Amino acid sequence: MTRLATAKKTRSAANVAESNAELCERAIFAAKPIDTWPPEVLRRLVAASRVRRYPRGARLSSTGEPMQALLLIARGDVEVSFSSADGRQFTYALGASGVLFGLLPLVDAKGMPHDLSALEPVTAVLIPFSAMHHELAARPSLWQSLALDIAWRFRNLFGIMHGHVLDPAPVRLANVLLRLAQTEGEAVPEGVAIQVRLSHERLGELAGV
Repeated sequence: MTRLATAKKTRSAANVAESNAELCERAIFAAKPIDTWPPEVLRRLVAASRVRRYPRGARLSSTGEPMQALLLIARGDVEVSFSSADGRQFTYALGASGVLFGLLPLVDAKGMPHDLSALEPVTAVLIPFSAMHHELAARPSLWQSLALDIAWRFRNLFGIMHGHVLDPAPVRLANVLLRLAQTEGEAVPEGVAIQVRLSHERLGELAGV
């Protein structure tokens, strides 16, 4: 390899590293619920984190899989689902940029409670549990923001379960579209356009029909 080629390769690697560092910083400083944490804490998490990219259809994590880091979705959309041994799948939620996954394994050191798959090319920031535990041990008050976020997720899950059991199909579908409009919607002159593309089958899974 010539000196010129080596220099170009070195510059390219440096640019990628800088780009990844900037992506980590933007994603972590904007991610709820940790966006309220002190800036110096977030900067240390940025320094400890790394970027990983997944192609469309890739499995980011599987039910029961041991986790060593939080998965922060920086770009792209993911689906949260359960799978059975005979290949059946139930999708109960979607996640977009800014969503943190892996809070339960962070707390109880057990595997992921669900599957997580890429609906499109996804860029994720991996925040090591070790870095999170270090900051939480140094500032125990930070646990409150995580506890409130987990509580919100459980209440949302209970709402979904209530709808699947008691609401008629048209109401379930309307609630799914409302949630998608809130998380995936973009304002347009006619109202709100849902950006993520879903098949009728996948939409039916979300609505439980």
